[in-house]
Amino acid sequence: MPKMTLPDASEIWLTSDVARHCGVSSAAVREWERRKMLRAYRTVRGTRLFLREDVERLAKQRERGTTGE
Repeated sequence: MPKMTLPDASEIWLTSDVARHCGVSSAAVREWERRKMLRAYRTVRGTRLFLREDVERLAKQRERGTTGE
């Protein structure tokens, strides 16, 4: 089985980090996840974790108006 490489901690953001970066509420970030606009990984306790590169990709799409919101 191939060895999995975990991203650096600075590459993993919480819901509040995503909200702050995108200038939206945490509820909006949860809605993006629900609508499958942004993938969240979950901890055992259910905390949402987001990859910085995914967040930045969505932010650029939002700037261009191509998210389908």
